[in-house]
Amino acid sequence: MAVWKRKDIYLAGRLVRIAEGAQSQTINVCTSQGVLGRYERKVRLRSPYATVQELEEQTFSSVDELVEYLVREHRGVVENPGQTTVLQDKPRSAFGDWVEKWRDLAEWRGLDRIDVRIASALALWREPIPGAWMRGPDPQLLGPRYRRGDRTSPHPGEHAIEAAILEGRVGEARCPWGSVVDGVNAFPLTMDPNGGRRGNIEADVCLLVRGELGYRLLVIEVKASSNNAWHAAVQNLRQVKLTSMSEEARRVMHRRNPELELPEPLPLTGLVIAPADFFGYADEVVVEPVPNGEEAPVHFLDATFFDGKPYHGPSIWDDDGEGEPQERQSNQEIGKESFAKAARVLLERVSAQTDADAYLATWDAGTREIRLFE
Repeated sequence: MAVWKRKDIYLAGRLVRIAEGAQSQTINVCTSQGVLGRYERKVRLRSPYATVQELEEQTFSSVDELVEYLVREHRGVVENPGQTTVLQDKPRSAFGDWVEKWRDLAEWRGLDRIDVRIASALALWREPIPGAWMRGPDPQLLGPRYRRGDRTSPHPGEHAIEAAILEGRVGEARCPWGSVVDGVNAFPLTMDPNGGRRGNIEADVCLLVRGELGYRLLVIEVKASSNNAWHAAVQNLRQVKLTSMSEEARRVMHRRNPELELPEPLPLTGLVIAPADFFGYADEVVVEPVPNGEEAPVHFLDATFFDGKPYHGPSIWDDDGEGEPQERQSNQEIGKESFAKAARVLLERVSAQTDADAYLATWDAGTREIRLFE
């Protein structure tokens, strides 16, 4: 007999029951009367499930936005009384198509070749951003550093990390590029050309830091538990790309700090900041030099590179001798550490071959320091 876990929360002004079983999760949206059991919309998800924290962070303004998010981000299937249908997407703009390519890249679950995925990331980075997506000046970004609705009591997880980085006096928080001068979270980078939410992209935090080499802009994706390091790294690369091409995003710290003599443009770096356990704990690995000093291709998830050398530790794949991987573990058994290794290789490769600059990092609340994840 299936055992279901249930949680009731409020989203988009409606009572929502989240029911989770061994095979699926359902998001049940009550009618406006708010009576459990009387549902206006029901969306069924397969693993990975949506988390309560993830959904509460989205600030949906309508039931349709909630349903569209579940379909788009979790491949949800909408189930209405008497029928089961997949929600039909609205026509996408050219910019929406570009955004969708990044989403598809981020959804990698480790079940195909990493070198193909990295090649896709490089191609996407080099691809022009189409359409009318750039935002103009936003007066809301000139106010308090912490902009989310839970300012007085940030939710545990990602919001708590954002608040910890942004709180305190200037110069208290530090990072490899110096000390934090200013910052703002919920940092919008785009506007949807079709007027909806699908094409709206934001960075979790934007920081201005100052060190021996001068000022620098940090665009940050904060993670606590949702998704994995690969997903976060792809999101951050997209944020860095959009920031690099947006004059207004590059100048937000000039507007917030007109008294400072900031260079134009500010050097730009991307970061994925998460607790250390989000990345997993890497075992000691043994590396062997590649014959003739040549760099072998990265084929599989656990065959990643360290300092230009292939990792020859245990692989999640068996090879049939013909160059085709044979799956040995299910997607659910691929660990955090494996995705962190893949994410690090992705960022290293893209940074080395383009003008991108991005890293994995952790936040030490005790010392108030951002540290690169090694």
